[in-house]
Amino acid sequence: MWLLLFMVALAGINADIPNCDYYDTVRLSEDQKLPNGSYKYQNIIIPPELTGEYDYEILMNGDSEKVPRHLRGCACRLGPCIRYCCPKNQKLVAQERRCGEDTSIQDLDDFDGFVDFVWKDGTEGNIHVSDDLIIQRDLPVPCSEHMSIIDEYKWKLLENGSIAYLFVSDNSSNHRSKNQYCLQPQRFGNESRVELIPQFCEDPQTTWPTLMLLILSIVCSVLTIAVYMGLPKLRNLHGICFICYLFMLIVAFLLLLFDKFYALFVSENQCKAIGYVGYFAVMSIFHWLSVISFDLWKSFRGTNYNEDYTIAYRFTIYSIIVWTSAAVLTLIIFIIDSTLDPYDIDQLPWMPGVGIYSCWVKTHDWSAMLYYYGPMSIQIIFNTTMFIMTAIRIFKVMDEMKNFQGRLERNQRVQSRKEYGLFARLIIIMGVPWTFEILSYFAQSDSVLQRIFLIFDYINSGQGILIFILFVLKRSVLKQIANSVRKQQDSKSMSLNVTRSTRNLSSSVFKQKECN
Repeated sequence: MWLLLFMVALAGINADIPNCDYYDTVRLSEDQKLPNGSYKYQNIIIPPELTGEYDYEILMNGDSEKVPRHLRGCACRLGPCIRYCCPKNQKLVAQERRCGEDTSIQDLDDFDGFVDFVWKDGTEGNIHVSDDLIIQRDLPVPCSEHMSIIDEYKWKLLENGSIAYLFVSDNSSNHRSKNQYCLQPQRFGNESRVELIPQFCEDPQTTWPTLMLLILSIVCSVLTIAVYMGLPKLRNLHGICFICYLFMLIVAFLLLLFDKFYALFVSENQCKAIGYVGYFAVMSIFHWLSVISFDLWKSFRGTNYNEDYTIAYRFTIYSIIVWTSAAVLTLIIFIIDSTLDPYDIDQLPWMPGVGIYSCWVKTHDWSAMLYYYGPMSIQIIFNTTMFIMTAIRIFKVMDEMKNFQGRLERNQRVQSRKEYGLFARLIIIMGVPWTFEILSYFAQSDSVLQRIFLIFDYINSGQGILIFILFVLKRSVLKQIANSVRKQQDSKSMSLNVTRSTRNLSSSVFKQKECN
């Protein structure tokens, strides 16, 4: 008899709930069970067929993790849900993927307010959290590094449980599915105002490839600098400017790595310092590329530019222009950030925003076009114009060389043309991916285009690798490296032979003296 009752009870509980997403479930307990086998959860009744036992939980990346067996109900099948980060009287633990007891959150836990809500048919409105929504409190914490969307950014809860957060400056938006975010009540300063603040994570599928490419790019850039500094033929004006370009690329990539992990290593002031130095480095990168393209154009104009101005003089002038202009741009964004109030919703869109959402400048609202993508766009257009004008001049020079130029001048022009071809690749490596990076800024709300533009993000992160392949792994450069190594070996061998000869001579003289 008892065995029969036990089997009947088991029959009423499913192993999993059919056709129910794990993130649409809530944890149930026996004290919520009603006589008819249903469960009461908040203001809803969950029937037995929408309950099931689980011995796992599903993490943000889709992996499952074993947990003690427990009962869950598909509550979100019966009404719209809102996902909290933690159970009652708990809050997220910094730098850990868990919640912890915190008495300071007790008075915030029963948030009694409204949220902006979007139904499936597109209609919008404000609905009360505790009266109109089913609160989920026990889903797995998404990640250990929680990034907040501050209240100056509007966000809306969608009927399927996702959120859309809108940038107030241009109404562009991003979406996060229920497994990628959670909500935590937060009080602002000494105010009585309490808001639900979304906490979310970066997508690890896009973060880790970027990190690996940045690290490899740094290594390859260091190797490229070593080659260009070690080979005399490459240490011409363009080679020296190229070394400066690579040095600032290394600085920018190192600071980008710090930006990814800034919460672990740096304070708020250090974070801002990283942002401003990083901005200076990025602007310097584009300025050095502009210098190279300008100097190539001047060299092919047919004037005596190369003879009238020495390499040292031109490099000094170019250095002053690059460092000064990059410093002025950095000073401008520093002054604006220091002057405007990030908590003023009218002033926030005008701010470069270094250190507000990350250590870097804001790249999602229209201020990014003003301070970041705008200067880049101008320099990309300038560089492209210079290279096109240089290409036109090269074709004219090639025609002139056939009949009028001497052999020495012809060889110089051929060498310059090779340099042009080499650095034309650089403008393509820099210009094309950054152009698509700028285009992706305009397509932030389109998830399909964002995935396409992600390819160019990877190319940008791998610039150092591409440069190493194009500028070092060339037959002519490898031949120069081999010749340099051979000369060093010959020099060492000659030095060793001279030393041995000297020793033998000294030994012979010594023996003759002994005989005498």
